[in-house]
Amino acid sequence: MVVPKHSESEILEKVKISIETGSYIILPHARLRTKERKVLPKDIECALLNGKRTKKRDRQDALLKTWSYAFEGSTIDKRELRVIVTIDDLLKIVTVVILNEEGEDL
Repeated sequence: MVVPKHSESEILEKVKISIETGSYIILPHARLRTKERKVLPKDIECALLNGKRTKKRDRQDALLKTWSYAFEGSTIDKRELRVIVTIDDLLKIVTVVILNEEGEDL
């Protein structure tokens, strides 16, 4: 089943409003990864608001009938972070990955 992808403007607007109002959730997998990687919610917010979209990392999940969207940006302490989100009624943080200088997963 083909699931329509949100427009770029919808994605950016939803992320901006959700972070500014605090109306987002961090899913259990992402909570686990934030603990392991010592990433705070403020780090996620910083990377989403000040980072850039990484469209080549977007993925469709046919089972869940949704798209996940990737962002890369700096944390408060200047570590590079990839944040994967989904968008439905609420912005959901799916996972976070610390990146090296070349933008690759650590």
